Amino acid sequence: MWLTFKNKREVALMKRYAYTPKQVILVDPVYFRVRKENIHDNRMIQPDEKRLRTQATAIYNMYANLGTRVLFVPPHKYLESLIYPANSFFGHPDPQKKEIILSNMLLDTRTHEPEEIKQWFPIAGYNIYIIPRILHKSPDEQVEMTFEGFGDLLPGRDMWFAGIGERTTQEAVEYVSKQFGLEEKKPIAYLRLVNPYFYHLDTCLLSLRYTNHLIYYPGAFDKRTIGFLRTLECERYEVSEHLAKDYLICNSVPFGKIVILNAPFGGISEKSMLRSAQGILLSKTDRRFREIKERSHEYADFIEYLWSVGYGTIPAYTSEVRKDGAGIFCLSNFVHL
Repeated sequence: MWLTFKNKREVALMKRYAYTPKQVILVDPVYFRVRKENIHDNRMIQPDEKRLRTQATAIYNMYANLGTRVLFVPPHKYLESLIYPANSFFGHPDPQKKEIILSNMLLDTRTHEPEEIKQWFPIAGYNIYIIPRILHKSPDEQVEMTFEGFGDLLPGRDMWFAGIGERTTQEAVEYVSKQFGLEEKKPIAYLRLVNPYFYHLDTCLLSLRYTNHLIYYPGAFDKRTIGFLRTLECERYEVSEHLAKDYLICNSVPFGKIVILNAPFGGISEKSMLRSAQGILLSKTDRRFREIKERSHEYADFIEYLWSVGYGTIPAYTSEVRKDGAGIFCLSNFVHL
């Protein structure tokens, strides 16, 4: 199954809104373990090391076969969650500018991750910026600024979406915006997260800029935010808690005209894993699609919906990081998304 461009308008839209990343940053999961860092975690349920390695290798090969250069940040024995580079930093949206801003992680167990990432970027020729931990609003008022990277600041077609209230503060997003001039081109919409199961925006909202679709789980947001999202002039798709929580629909990766989905379950055939590793798109006759449909008809319906609006899909097998509440978006940082 191949995707084609139908006309000049579609090509123009593709160039403007469906940027295909030239490189992706991953971290070897050799030291990954589940710790009690979020509501999903159960230290009694650890990843299967062999399956985790197989899934990580398949993801690496999938990106490579899609034409993206894969860059590895070295793992760290005592930083198990370093495998989620989406949270460690935010890259300048202009691909011509090799600049990043490091995150200020909320949890003590993750505060050293940006420092570890920091060591790698000068080697790659990037300039690094740091967010102050404390903002002094006045002599008598100061606020802590926490920020968790691309996980809480996502690009939409006409605006940026910032998730605040759980791991990221509005003041930190405003600081990032000022540093990189984000609001010079489009405004930032602040979306308040209120559900502890969805503590990063990338777990409950997926923006598909090419077709101007917004996929989100309403149960993650406060009433004001839900009302705001429902007024936006775009195609909206509200997913159920089942899809958002069990299948991490919103933690998918928009990749040009492809959506890389999570398939967070085991018991997958080697052939299915290989087809995803080769970057082969799903079709109705594909064994991978049948495996998904056997587990959830609702998920299969969502995939068919994506096909109907012009997207190809590839499942990334993520059962082992799902034990930590994570998916394919968490595992990836494209610097420029």
